[in-house]
Amino acid sequence: MMTRMAKGWVTLATILCIACGGEDGGEKAGGGSGAGAVAGAGGASGAAGGGGQAGGSGGTAGSGAAAGSSGTAGSSGGSAGSGGSAGGAGGAPANKYHPGHYIAMVNSNGPAEILDSLRPGVRGVQVRYRWRSLEPTKDKYDFSAIKADLDVLAPKSGYLIALIEDKTFNGEMPTPDYLSAQTLPNAAGGYTLIRWDSVAIARLQALMKALGAAFDGHPALEAIAIQESAHGISDANMATHGYTPEKYRDALIAVLTTTKQSLPHSQAFWYMNFLPQKQPYLADIATAVAPLGVVMGGPDILPESPSLVKLVYPLYNQFQGKLPLFCSAQFDSYEHVKSATGKYYTMQEIFEFGRDQLHLNYMLWNRKSWSTPAGSYNWLDALPVIAANPTFN
Repeated sequence: MMTRMAKGWVTLATILCIACGGEDGGEKAGGGSGAGAVAGAGGASGAAGGGGQAGGSGGTAGSGAAAGSSGTAGSSGGSAGSGGSAGGAGGAPANKYHPGHYIAMVNSNGPAEILDSLRPGVRGVQVRYRWRSLEPTKDKYDFSAIKADLDVLAPKSGYLIALIEDKTFNGEMPTPDYLSAQTLPNAAGGYTLIRWDSVAIARLQALMKALGAAFDGHPALEAIAIQESAHGISDANMATHGYTPEKYRDALIAVLTTTKQSLPHSQAFWYMNFLPQKQPYLADIATAVAPLGVVMGGPDILPESPSLVKLVYPLYNQFQGKLPLFCSAQFDSYEHVKSATGKYYTMQEIFEFGRDQLHLNYMLWNRKSWSTPAGSYNWLDALPVIAANPTFN
Protein backbone atom coordinates (compact mmCIF):
# COMPACT_ATOMS: atom_id res chain seq x y z
CA MET A 1 0.00 0.00 0.00
CA MET A 2 2.88 2.36 0.63
CA THR A 3 4.58 3.43 -2.59
CA ARG A 4 6.81 6.32 -1.67
CA MET A 5 10.53 5.62 -1.48
CA ALA A 6 12.66 6.57 1.48
CA LYS A 7 13.82 10.16 1.35
CA GLY A 8 15.54 10.55 4.66
CA TRP A 9 16.22 8.93 8.01
CA VAL A 10 15.25 9.80 11.55
CA THR A 11 16.95 7.81 14.31
CA LEU A 12 15.75 6.94 17.81
CA ALA A 13 17.83 4.57 19.90
CA THR A 14 15.59 4.36 22.94
CA ILE A 15 13.64 1.16 23.46
CA LEU A 16 10.83 1.83 25.89
CA CYS A 17 9.78 -0.66 28.55
CA ILE A 18 6.18 -1.81 29.01
CA ALA A 19 4.25 0.57 31.24
CA CYS A 20 1.10 0.41 33.31
CA GLY A 21 0.22 -2.97 34.61
CA GLY A 22 3.28 -5.09 33.83
CA GLU A 23 2.31 -7.68 31.61
CA ASP A 24 -1.79 -5.54 22.92
CA GLY A 25 -7.96 -3.87 3.09
CA GLY A 26 -9.84 -2.36 6.34
CA GLU A 27 -10.59 -4.01 9.64
CA LYS A 28 -13.27 -6.64 9.84
CA ALA A 29 -15.27 -7.72 12.86
CA GLY A 30 -14.16 -11.04 14.21
CA GLY A 31 -10.55 -11.69 14.54
CA GLY A 32 -9.17 -15.16 15.14
CA SER A 33 -10.36 -18.28 16.68
CA GLY A 34 -12.02 -17.39 19.91
CA ALA A 35 -11.93 -13.67 19.11
CA GLY A 36 -15.54 -13.19 20.06
CA ALA A 37 -15.52 -15.49 23.07
CA VAL A 38 -16.44 -14.11 26.44
CA ALA A 39 -15.10 -15.96 29.45
CA GLY A 40 -16.44 -14.60 32.68
CA ALA A 41 -16.06 -11.13 34.08
CA GLY A 42 -13.08 -8.98 33.25
CA GLY A 43 -10.46 -8.63 35.93
CA ALA A 44 -9.10 -5.36 37.13
CA SER A 45 -6.28 -3.94 35.09
CA GLY A 46 -3.49 -1.70 36.20
CA ALA A 47 -4.18 2.01 36.19
CA ALA A 48 -2.87 3.89 33.23
CA GLY A 49 -0.67 6.20 35.16
CA GLY A 50 -1.06 9.89 35.83
CA GLY A 51 -2.60 12.10 33.29
CA GLY A 52 -4.82 15.09 32.81
CA GLN A 53 -8.49 14.23 32.90
CA ALA A 54 -10.10 14.37 29.49
CA GLY A 55 -13.18 16.51 29.15
CA GLY A 56 -16.57 15.31 27.95
CA SER A 57 -17.29 13.91 24.56
CA GLY A 58 -17.59 17.17 22.73
CA GLY A 59 -17.35 20.58 24.38
CA THR A 60 -14.21 22.12 25.78
CA ALA A 61 -10.77 21.81 24.35
CA GLY A 62 -8.85 19.10 26.06
CA SER A 63 -11.73 16.69 25.52
CA GLY A 64 -9.61 13.79 24.42
CA ALA A 65 -6.47 15.90 24.56
CA ALA A 66 -5.04 15.36 27.99
CA ALA A 67 -1.32 15.66 28.34
CA GLY A 68 -0.55 12.30 29.85
CA SER A 69 1.68 12.37 32.90
CA SER A 70 2.34 16.07 32.64
CA GLY A 71 -1.18 17.17 33.49
CA THR A 72 -3.98 18.72 31.45
CA ALA A 73 -2.73 20.02 28.14
CA GLY A 74 -3.49 23.54 27.03
CA SER A 75 -5.26 24.53 30.23
CA SER A 76 -4.67 28.21 29.62
CA GLY A 77 -6.26 28.24 26.19
CA GLY A 78 -9.94 28.39 27.09
CA SER A 79 -12.91 26.76 25.42
CA ALA A 80 -12.67 25.76 21.79
CA GLY A 81 -16.19 24.60 21.00
CA SER A 82 -17.03 21.34 19.30
CA GLY A 83 -14.60 21.62 16.42
CA GLY A 84 -11.88 23.99 17.50
CA SER A 85 -8.62 23.95 19.40
CA ALA A 86 -7.60 25.86 22.45
CA GLY A 87 -4.22 27.49 22.53
CA GLY A 88 -1.54 25.70 24.49
CA ALA A 89 0.25 27.19 27.43
CA GLY A 90 3.75 28.55 27.18
CA GLY A 91 3.89 28.65 23.39
CA ALA A 92 3.13 24.93 22.98
CA PRO A 93 1.15 23.85 19.91
CA ALA A 94 -2.61 24.09 20.19
CA ASN A 95 -4.50 21.06 21.40
CA LYS A 96 -5.86 19.54 18.22
CA TYR A 97 -9.39 18.19 18.58
CA HIS A 98 -11.42 18.42 15.39
CA PRO A 99 -14.30 15.94 15.60
CA GLY A 100 -16.59 15.31 12.68
CA HIS A 101 -16.42 13.41 9.39
CA TYR A 102 -13.21 11.93 7.95
CA ILE A 103 -12.71 10.00 4.71
CA ALA A 104 -10.69 6.79 5.12
CA MET A 105 -8.41 6.31 2.14
CA VAL A 106 -8.50 2.79 0.71
CA ASN A 107 -6.35 2.24 -2.37
CA SER A 108 -4.26 5.36 -2.66
CA ASN A 109 -2.29 7.73 -0.46
CA GLY A 110 -1.81 10.15 -3.34
CA PRO A 111 -2.31 13.89 -2.93
CA ALA A 112 -4.96 14.13 -5.66
CA GLU A 113 -7.32 11.69 -3.90
CA ILE A 114 -6.61 13.21 -0.51
CA LEU A 115 -7.52 16.67 -1.77
CA ASP A 116 -10.55 15.33 -3.62
CA SER A 117 -11.78 13.84 -0.33
CA LEU A 118 -12.01 17.25 1.34
CA ARG A 119 -15.63 17.79 0.33
CA PRO A 120 -18.14 20.00 2.21
CA GLY A 121 -18.47 18.87 5.81
CA VAL A 122 -15.32 16.70 5.75
CA ARG A 123 -12.67 17.57 8.37
CA GLY A 124 -9.87 15.38 7.04
CA VAL A 125 -8.73 11.92 6.00
CA GLN A 126 -7.40 8.72 7.46
CA VAL A 127 -4.41 7.18 5.69
CA ARG A 128 -2.80 3.80 6.41
CA TYR A 129 0.97 3.54 6.88
CA ARG A 130 2.60 0.15 7.14
CA TRP A 131 5.11 -0.17 9.97
CA ARG A 132 7.79 -1.77 7.79
CA SER A 133 7.70 1.30 5.51
CA LEU A 134 8.08 3.64 8.48
CA GLU A 135 11.02 1.71 9.98
CA PRO A 136 12.90 -0.06 7.18
CA THR A 137 15.70 -1.00 9.56
CA LYS A 138 15.79 -0.97 13.33
CA ASP A 139 15.77 2.53 14.84
CA LYS A 140 15.99 4.18 11.41
CA TYR A 141 12.68 5.80 10.61
CA ASP A 142 11.39 7.08 7.29
CA PHE A 143 8.36 9.27 7.96
CA SER A 144 8.47 11.08 4.62
CA ALA A 145 5.12 9.65 3.47
CA ILE A 146 3.32 10.97 6.55
CA LYS A 147 5.01 14.35 6.26
CA ALA A 148 4.04 14.63 2.59
CA ASP A 149 0.39 13.94 3.38
CA LEU A 150 0.38 16.41 6.27
CA ASP A 151 1.86 19.08 4.03
CA VAL A 152 -0.86 18.44 1.43
CA LEU A 153 -3.61 18.83 4.04
CA ALA A 154 -2.31 21.79 6.01
CA PRO A 155 -2.92 24.52 3.37
CA LYS A 156 -6.52 23.30 3.02
CA SER A 157 -7.13 23.21 6.79
CA GLY A 158 -7.55 19.46 6.58
CA TYR A 159 -6.48 16.98 9.26
CA LEU A 160 -4.82 13.58 9.14
CA ILE A 161 -5.52 10.47 11.17
CA ALA A 162 -2.46 8.28 10.59
CA LEU A 163 -3.36 4.59 11.05
CA ILE A 164 -0.25 2.53 11.77
CA GLU A 165 -0.51 -1.00 10.41
CA ASP A 166 0.92 -3.91 12.37
CA LYS A 167 -1.67 -6.24 10.81
CA THR A 168 -2.34 -7.03 7.16
CA PHE A 169 -5.21 -8.72 5.34
CA ASN A 170 -3.17 -10.15 2.48
CA GLY A 171 0.14 -12.00 2.17
CA GLU A 172 2.28 -8.97 2.91
CA MET A 173 4.26 -8.47 6.10
CA PRO A 174 3.31 -5.38 8.12
CA THR A 175 6.38 -5.29 10.35
CA PRO A 176 10.10 -4.66 9.78
CA ASP A 177 12.27 -7.66 8.98
CA TYR A 178 13.92 -7.56 12.39
CA LEU A 179 10.50 -8.32 13.94
CA SER A 180 9.77 -11.36 11.76
CA ALA A 181 10.01 -13.65 14.81
CA GLN A 182 7.37 -11.46 16.53
CA THR A 183 4.91 -11.61 13.61
CA LEU A 184 2.49 -14.48 12.89
CA PRO A 185 0.00 -15.46 10.18
CA ASN A 186 -3.60 -14.43 10.80
CA ALA A 187 -6.98 -15.77 9.75
CA ALA A 188 -7.42 -13.09 7.05
CA GLY A 189 -4.47 -14.39 5.04
CA GLY A 190 -2.12 -11.71 6.31
CA TYR A 191 0.13 -11.27 9.32
CA THR A 192 -0.14 -9.67 12.76
CA LEU A 193 2.41 -8.51 15.28
CA ILE A 194 2.48 -10.66 18.44
CA ARG A 195 1.14 -7.74 20.41
CA TRP A 196 1.59 -9.33 23.85
CA ASP A 197 5.29 -10.11 23.23
CA SER A 198 7.58 -7.90 25.32
CA VAL A 199 10.01 -7.23 22.45
CA ALA A 200 7.18 -6.36 20.06
CA ILE A 201 5.56 -4.03 22.57
CA ALA A 202 8.80 -2.21 23.31
CA ARG A 203 9.41 -1.65 19.62
CA LEU A 204 5.85 -0.43 19.00
CA GLN A 205 6.20 1.98 21.90
CA ALA A 206 9.48 3.24 20.43
CA LEU A 207 7.74 3.84 17.10
CA MET A 208 4.92 5.78 18.76
CA LYS A 209 7.39 7.90 20.67
CA ALA A 210 9.26 8.69 17.45
CA LEU A 211 6.03 9.59 15.64
CA GLY A 212 5.00 11.89 18.45
CA ALA A 213 8.37 13.62 18.47
CA ALA A 214 8.19 14.13 14.71
CA PHE A 215 4.58 15.22 14.26
CA ASP A 216 2.78 16.21 17.46
CA GLY A 217 3.53 19.84 16.65
CA HIS A 218 2.30 19.67 13.05
CA PRO A 219 -0.98 21.60 12.74
CA ALA A 220 -2.50 19.04 10.35
CA LEU A 221 -1.93 15.94 12.50
CA GLU A 222 -5.19 15.07 14.21
CA ALA A 223 -4.27 11.62 15.52
CA ILE A 224 -2.15 8.52 15.44
CA ALA A 225 -4.27 5.35 15.41
CA ILE A 226 -3.48 1.73 16.22
CA GLN A 227 -5.29 -1.15 14.54
CA GLU A 228 -8.20 -3.20 15.77
CA SER A 229 -7.79 -5.35 18.87
CA ALA A 230 -8.96 -8.49 16.98
CA HIS A 231 -5.58 -9.80 15.91
CA GLY A 232 -6.74 -12.89 14.01
CA ILE A 233 -4.00 -15.20 15.30
CA SER A 234 -5.11 -18.80 15.79
CA ASP A 235 -5.65 -20.35 19.20
CA ALA A 236 -2.80 -22.78 18.55
CA ASN A 237 -0.35 -20.01 17.71
CA MET A 238 -1.55 -17.95 20.66
CA ALA A 239 -0.84 -20.86 23.00
CA THR A 240 2.57 -21.54 21.43
CA HIS A 241 3.59 -17.92 21.86
CA GLY A 242 2.45 -17.52 25.44
CA TYR A 243 -0.77 -15.60 24.95
CA THR A 244 -2.95 -14.76 27.91
CA PRO A 245 -5.74 -12.19 27.82
CA GLU A 246 -4.11 -10.50 30.82
CA LYS A 247 -0.87 -10.01 28.90
CA TYR A 248 -2.76 -8.61 25.93
CA ARG A 249 -4.88 -6.30 28.10
CA ASP A 250 -1.83 -4.88 29.86
CA ALA A 251 0.14 -4.57 26.64
CA LEU A 252 -2.66 -2.57 25.00
CA ILE A 253 -2.79 -0.27 28.01
CA ALA A 254 0.98 0.18 27.77
CA VAL A 255 0.95 1.01 24.06
CA LEU A 256 -2.00 3.39 24.32
CA THR A 257 -0.44 5.13 27.30
CA THR A 258 2.85 5.63 25.48
CA THR A 259 1.04 6.80 22.34
CA LYS A 260 -1.03 9.42 24.15
CA GLN A 261 1.85 10.65 26.27
CA SER A 262 3.86 11.05 23.06
CA LEU A 263 1.02 13.15 21.59
CA PRO A 264 0.19 15.77 24.24
CA HIS A 265 -1.31 18.09 21.62
CA SER A 266 -2.84 15.48 19.27
CA GLN A 267 -5.18 12.53 19.62
CA ALA A 268 -4.50 8.81 20.07
CA PHE A 269 -7.11 6.59 18.40
CA TRP A 270 -7.74 3.07 19.67
CA TYR A 271 -9.48 0.72 17.25
CA MET A 272 -11.13 -1.88 19.47
CA ASN A 273 -13.59 -4.65 18.72
CA PHE A 274 -12.69 -8.08 20.13
CA LEU A 275 -10.21 -9.31 22.71
CA PRO A 276 -9.64 -13.06 22.42
CA GLN A 277 -10.71 -15.17 25.43
CA LYS A 278 -11.73 -12.23 27.64
CA GLN A 279 -13.95 -9.69 25.90
CA PRO A 280 -14.74 -7.78 29.15
CA TYR A 281 -11.10 -6.70 29.33
CA LEU A 282 -11.88 -4.10 26.66
CA ALA A 283 -13.79 -2.17 29.32
CA ASP A 284 -10.81 -2.46 31.67
CA ILE A 285 -8.57 -0.98 29.00
CA ALA A 286 -11.00 1.87 28.32
CA THR A 287 -11.23 2.63 32.04
CA ALA A 288 -7.45 2.69 32.33
CA VAL A 289 -6.83 5.04 29.39
CA ALA A 290 -9.86 7.33 29.71
CA PRO A 291 -8.02 9.77 32.03
CA LEU A 292 -5.41 10.22 29.31
CA GLY A 293 -8.00 11.26 26.74
CA VAL A 294 -7.55 8.34 24.34
CA VAL A 295 -10.21 8.30 21.61
CA MET A 296 -11.99 4.92 21.58
CA GLY A 297 -13.80 3.32 18.68
CA GLY A 298 -13.54 0.69 16.04
CA PRO A 299 -14.29 -0.57 12.58
CA ASP A 300 -17.74 -1.26 11.18
CA ILE A 301 -20.95 0.70 11.68
CA LEU A 302 -23.36 -2.21 11.26
CA PRO A 303 -26.66 -1.80 13.14
CA GLU A 304 -27.64 -5.46 12.71
CA SER A 305 -24.33 -7.25 13.25
CA PRO A 306 -25.06 -9.76 16.06
CA SER A 307 -21.49 -9.92 17.37
CA LEU A 308 -21.02 -6.14 17.37
CA VAL A 309 -24.45 -5.45 18.89
CA LYS A 310 -23.87 -7.97 21.68
CA LEU A 311 -20.16 -7.64 22.42
CA VAL A 312 -18.87 -4.28 21.19
CA TYR A 313 -21.52 -1.59 20.83
CA PRO A 314 -22.45 -1.65 24.56
CA LEU A 315 -19.00 -0.17 25.24
CA TYR A 316 -20.01 3.00 23.40
CA ASN A 317 -22.92 3.48 25.77
CA GLN A 318 -20.79 2.61 28.78
CA PHE A 319 -18.07 5.13 27.97
CA GLN A 320 -20.14 7.94 26.44
CA GLY A 321 -18.95 11.19 27.99
CA LYS A 322 -15.92 9.50 29.59
CA LEU A 323 -13.74 9.64 26.49
CA PRO A 324 -14.26 10.73 22.87
CA LEU A 325 -15.70 8.09 20.54
CA PHE A 326 -15.31 7.21 16.85
CA CYS A 327 -16.37 4.49 14.46
CA SER A 328 -15.65 3.68 10.83
CA ALA A 329 -18.13 2.99 8.04
CA GLN A 330 -16.14 0.40 6.15
CA PHE A 331 -17.09 -1.60 3.06
CA ASP A 332 -19.76 -3.61 4.86
CA SER A 333 -21.54 -0.45 5.98
CA TYR A 334 -22.31 0.46 2.37
CA GLU A 335 -23.98 -2.90 1.74
CA HIS A 336 -25.60 -3.66 5.10
CA VAL A 337 -29.05 -5.22 4.69
CA LYS A 338 -31.97 -4.22 6.87
CA SER A 339 -33.69 -7.42 7.97
CA ALA A 340 -37.13 -5.85 8.18
CA THR A 341 -37.20 -4.75 4.54
CA GLY A 342 -34.42 -6.60 2.73
CA LYS A 343 -33.12 -3.26 1.51
CA TYR A 344 -29.73 -1.73 2.19
CA TYR A 345 -29.32 0.72 5.04
CA THR A 346 -29.11 4.21 3.57
CA MET A 347 -26.17 6.44 4.38
CA GLN A 348 -28.51 8.66 6.40
CA GLU A 349 -29.48 5.64 8.50
CA ILE A 350 -25.85 4.61 8.99
CA PHE A 351 -25.03 8.17 10.08
CA GLU A 352 -27.96 8.36 12.48
CA PHE A 353 -27.05 5.03 14.07
CA GLY A 354 -23.50 6.26 14.64
CA ARG A 355 -24.63 9.61 15.96
CA ASP A 356 -27.54 8.52 18.14
CA GLN A 357 -26.79 4.93 19.16
CA LEU A 358 -22.98 4.95 19.30
CA HIS A 359 -22.73 8.62 20.41
CA LEU A 360 -19.83 9.25 18.04
CA ASN A 361 -17.69 12.35 17.97
CA TYR A 362 -15.79 11.22 14.87
CA MET A 363 -17.20 9.27 11.91
CA LEU A 364 -14.88 7.76 9.30
CA TRP A 365 -16.17 6.78 5.86
CA ASN A 366 -14.24 4.41 3.61
CA ARG A 367 -13.63 5.91 0.20
CA LYS A 368 -15.40 3.02 -1.53
CA SER A 369 -15.81 3.99 -5.16
CA TRP A 370 -17.96 1.08 -6.39
CA SER A 371 -21.60 0.17 -5.74
CA THR A 372 -21.77 -3.60 -5.68
CA PRO A 373 -23.92 -5.53 -5.06
CA ALA A 374 -26.45 -3.67 -7.20
CA GLY A 375 -28.44 -1.18 -5.17
CA SER A 376 -25.80 -0.75 -2.48
CA TYR A 377 -23.95 2.48 -1.82
CA ASN A 378 -20.51 4.05 -2.05
CA TRP A 379 -18.73 7.02 -0.53
CA LEU A 380 -20.31 9.50 -2.94
CA ASP A 381 -23.71 8.58 -1.51
CA ALA A 382 -22.45 9.57 1.94
CA LEU A 383 -21.36 13.04 0.84
CA PRO A 384 -24.83 14.70 0.97
CA VAL A 385 -25.31 13.33 4.48
CA ILE A 386 -21.90 14.62 5.53
CA ALA A 387 -22.56 18.05 4.04
CA ALA A 388 -25.94 18.31 5.77
CA ASN A 389 -24.53 17.20 9.14
CA PRO A 390 -21.01 18.63 9.43
CA THR A 391 -21.15 18.71 13.24
CA PHE A 392 -22.71 16.28 15.68
CA ASN A 393 -22.40 15.28 19.33
